[in-house]
Amino acid sequence: MSAEKEMDRRLWIDYIHGNVEGGTAERMEALLLGDEAAFAAYAEALSTLEPVLPKPEDEDAFMQGVLAALPETELRRNEDRHRKRWSGHPLVHYVIAASVTVLLLSGGFFDRLAAGANYMMDLNRSQDASISRQMMDAASGWLDKWKR
Repeated sequence: MSAEKEMDRRLWIDYIHGNVEGGTAERMEALLLGDEAAFAAYAEALSTLEPVLPKPEDEDAFMQGVLAALPETELRRNEDRHRKRWSGHPLVHYVIAASVTVLLLSGGFFDRLAAGANYMMDLNRSQDASISRQMMDAASGWLDKWKR
């Protein structure tokens, strides 16, 4: 094991035992929240100390207390999901899309769009060059202007 890793392990062991100063402890807690390598080093140090660390006096009561607290947390999460989910429901999206479509239809947007497309098609038929050729000429002209 390298000297740096050994120092890190020692520091994490001191942190677990509560033998580090307040500022250092806060920085280490921030590292635990944001750095996966630091969390892995902490977990490794914790696993080496497992036989030495005190166990709960009544392990069964401790486990029952933890399990009793879990359903309340799960219920709160489900309630939060149901409150926020109405905006993600597909029916809401369908209603919004249908409303926008009705507005565009009543405003004549699609009629103007079709008329513009027909005009462009008629204009293209009257010219000799194909649409792809016209697009290539426009793109190359734009690139020539851009290079200068």
